[in-house]
Amino acid sequence: MATLAASTAAIGLIVALLNARPFTAVGDIPPVAAVALPVALVAALLYWIIRRESRLLAQLNDRMDEAAKACGLVTADAKPAAGLNGFVERYTRFMQLADAKLHELDRQTLEAQTASSLLAYKHEKAEAVLDSIPEAVLVVDHACVPTFANPKIEPLLGVSREALIGNPPQQWCTNKEVLALLMRFAQGMDAAVHTARIEYAPEAHPDRRIAVSVHPLFSPRDRATLFGMLVVFRDVTQEYTARQAGAEFVAHVAHELKTPLAALAAYSELLLDYRTLPENERVNAVNVIRDEVERTAALIGNLLSISKLDTGNLKIARHRVKVHDLLQAGYDSINRNATSKGVEIELKIPPDLGSARLDKDLFRIALDNLLSNAIKYSNAGGRVTLSAEHLAEQKMKISVKDHGIGMSAEDCAKVFDKYYRSSSKEATARSGHGLGLYLARQIVELHHGTIAVASELGKGTTFTIEFEAQQAKLEEVPQA
Repeated sequence: MATLAASTAAIGLIVALLNARPFTAVGDIPPVAAVALPVALVAALLYWIIRRESRLLAQLNDRMDEAAKACGLVTADAKPAAGLNGFVERYTRFMQLADAKLHELDRQTLEAQTASSLLAYKHEKAEAVLDSIPEAVLVVDHACVPTFANPKIEPLLGVSREALIGNPPQQWCTNKEVLALLMRFAQGMDAAVHTARIEYAPEAHPDRRIAVSVHPLFSPRDRATLFGMLVVFRDVTQEYTARQAGAEFVAHVAHELKTPLAALAAYSELLLDYRTLPENERVNAVNVIRDEVERTAALIGNLLSISKLDTGNLKIARHRVKVHDLLQAGYDSINRNATSKGVEIELKIPPDLGSARLDKDLFRIALDNLLSNAIKYSNAGGRVTLSAEHLAEQKMKISVKDHGIGMSAEDCAKVFDKYYRSSSKEATARSGHGLGLYLARQIVELHHGTIAVASELGKGTTFTIEFEAQQAKLEEVPQA
């Protein structure tokens, strides 16, 4: 406004001077008028420029206000002055607010990155835990679409993890029972509140048993929120086989006990008429009763010993034992049973066999089980050989060889397993409970020895025990 007034005054002065006297040439213009005219023109130009820049400053102020409102930078400060000073003041405050906002955004970004890193760590930690689980694990969402699968799922289902993740079960589940179980949990919350479990046999491997259990994944803070389900696949073939073997074992033991009890009842009734019974029949009845009692006692002894093994209560008391006397006692004990079945027992042991540190009673159980097994699977007229010899490095070997029905290579690999019995017709036709050889191996291993088997179908079987013998200098007995 001051510039406009000065320009107006200068123009008025020039007009007055020009009207004071007439002039005919440029040289006649007064000097004051010649100077004032350019000044007035410059002042007018400056006024126009200032007006234009003032409008630009006003527009910039408006845009800064809009930007401040959009970014949440509006404050309750007093309205700044107009003009260039006001613009500078407003710009300075705007930059201060913007700088504070940037610092706040940096802090929030850092917190978000920290939270994201922590979440990623927890996610990877959870996946690492699921990967380390020995069972095959599958995590599915509320629609039963897999979101995670550990590596153990692939060999069990025969499907790659890439084919599982993100695909509904109808595309990768071939078993109808498993599919029905999964789809049941996909139907809604009511069906997913309890854990369910099934067992199935894969079509490609009918001899295997797979257990599938589904566990709902509820939010720890809100039990009404269901994240999905944890599906666990576990190979329970061994457990299933053990259950089947246990059931068969109970049946075999019942039969093993029933047979001697029936014989005891029959011969005890026969002895009631001992006054009219011939002498030879009385002796035979007494011998049969004794044999059946010993047979029953051996079975019960095996059961008790295995029970102690399973509970860890079977302890050995090792003492110096003359191996020759131990084998001779075993031969004498089993010979009568062999003779009654038409099997010959042959004893091949050197008189100077020496001694070893053994639990005599336990080792006799192992030896009797091997001899009884050899007699059982020998045919009438067959022969069983009990032999022993010294080996190098203070080792001793005991062998029990028969010429009976023999075993296949598959049976040889499993013959020492608990409850195992061969499935061949000749083997199943003979009584047994699948515990004698298992117990024999456990007893030998308790003595830090080894037991092995070699057999061929139709040609017989040889069981071999190797253990450490006692050094000769320890066998010397001081003379009185």
